[in-house]
Amino acid sequence: MRHHQMEPSFGPDIDTAGTLRATCAHALVDCPGLSDADLLTALLEPLTDHDKAVRIDAARAIANVGGITAALVLRLRVLLGPVSKLKDEPEALGAASAALLSLDPSAVPLIAKALEAEDDFAAEAAFALAELRTPDALAPSSRIFAPASIPPSRPRSSPPSHSLEATKPSPFSLTSSCATHGSSRRPRSIGPHRAAY
Repeated sequence: MRHHQMEPSFGPDIDTAGTLRATCAHALVDCPGLSDADLLTALLEPLTDHDKAVRIDAARAIANVGGITAALVLRLRVLLGPVSKLKDEPEALGAASAALLSLDPSAVPLIAKALEAEDDFAAEAAFALAELRTPDALAPSSRIFAPASIPPSRPRSSPPSHSLEATKPSPFSLTSSCATHGSSRRPRSIGPHRAAY
């Protein structure tokens, strides 16, 4: 879980071992003979990894450890919020929030506080609450993101049919008008006429 492999790129070197560290975090939980305290101590480092994907999988691995101790670690991570040193993406905090709720549903008020900001993390927190699928978890989201009430529109009264007929010119009236007053327009020639054989 501490392996870093820097590879050259067009910009600064990038670490390509993030997937390996994330996989090791999940594999560590399945190792026999490790106590919860040892597991959580080892998973604290990937929880603060510079790679977003590692932080997300570390939060899920801590949830797999289970227990009140794991819930407290995740609760602390959510309370810390975005850390400027890590440049936390909203997905990382969203994963920590979902992991915390899976262990401790009583953390709904803590996660619901993030909804008030109406930013990217608020959207991730709403997803985490929705995954819980309980009325208490859905109530904050439905209260904040409820659509604004739209006043009912007045029904449009259709105009009477006779008024439409009165304003619509008749093709016979147009032809009679042209015949009476004459027309200065000459019909355009579409093409040369063929002689009839």
